[in-house]
Amino acid sequence: MHGFVSQGLIYTDHNGYIDDDSGWTGKLSSAALNGSVQVTERVRVAGQAMYLNGGNRYREGGRLDYLLLDYSLLNYLQGEVNLMLGRYKNAHGLYRDTRDVPSAQPGIIPPQSVYWDIYRDITLNTDGASLFGVHFSDAGTLDWQLSGGRTDIDDDTIDWVIGPNAKGSLDEDYVAQGSLYFTEEQERWKLGVSSLYSKVDYDSSDPTQALSGDSRVWETILSAQYRTERWEWTAEYIFDRFEFNGLFAPDFSDTINSDGFYLQGLYDLTPEVRLMMRYDARYLDTSDRDGHDREKTTGQPDYFAYARDLTAGVSWQGGDDWMLRGEYHYITGTAWIAPQLFSDTQTNDSKYWSLFALQLSYWF
Repeated sequence: MHGFVSQGLIYTDHNGYIDDDSGWTGKLSSAALNGSVQVTERVRVAGQAMYLNGGNRYREGGRLDYLLLDYSLLNYLQGEVNLMLGRYKNAHGLYRDTRDVPSAQPGIIPPQSVYWDIYRDITLNTDGASLFGVHFSDAGTLDWQLSGGRTDIDDDTIDWVIGPNAKGSLDEDYVAQGSLYFTEEQERWKLGVSSLYSKVDYDSSDPTQALSGDSRVWETILSAQYRTERWEWTAEYIFDRFEFNGLFAPDFSDTINSDGFYLQGLYDLTPEVRLMMRYDARYLDTSDRDGHDREKTTGQPDYFAYARDLTAGVSWQGGDDWMLRGEYHYITGTAWIAPQLFSDTQTNDSKYWSLFALQLSYWF
């Protein structure tokens, strides 16, 4: 049995990223309890329940994070292959499957270009089957995963993705994913690629707010990480291809390419103190990076088409089981603030905004 509890304070201005009103809030809470049982030599059962409160970033409350049966299919001298059945976490990007674990994250707020908060509950876990393995060689370690299933999407996610006035149901028909990561023998370099394909349907019960429709998503993430004695450099690039049908008009059909990236550096000033710096950028349409076409078409300010985030942070690990963190973000643009499709231009009325967060975490 293991777990963690975390509480923070967060400040934002001129936007509804956390609250509809700017200022300080305590909506930066998380707690989890997980456990596993080795039923037989080949069979393990594991699960985690958790509580989250992130304001407008995702649904507040408890959720079953994962609950799975892990079956060892193959054990050989240089590796193993396992099959997971149930609700499992997706190894999509370097930080996705540990995004809620403070001690496993580089900062308080994940880089939104890749780990978009409003899509946390859609992308983090899947109900289905996952085949994963690890292979060791003289050159290094190869980790891979192939999975498929569907995600149980709660009603609150409609508010974050479509808009608070939308009425209806959002369902994922299926998702297929794959990932491949290589870590060289000295564990200095780690390189990886992950990809997914998903189909999501929206069934509207109020066509005056949004029409029924569907979206198909193709997503690929390229990852690279380099470690030295004191430095850790990480870079990831994400490319999304969205195909929309309906939603905005009965015969509406369009394909939009979106991308983003971040470059992050961690420096161990002392064994207890770590500094973090990051540049993070997201563009909703690669053919309209400055948002001018979006503004002409929708009337929304151009800064809703992108977000660029410059972050500085520091963490202090005061013992083996607790950590204090602080970080500051200066952001240009509002692309990753909910809701995505029908943006709130009144609440998010500034192109430039700031975020400051403090977090205390304890794990056992």
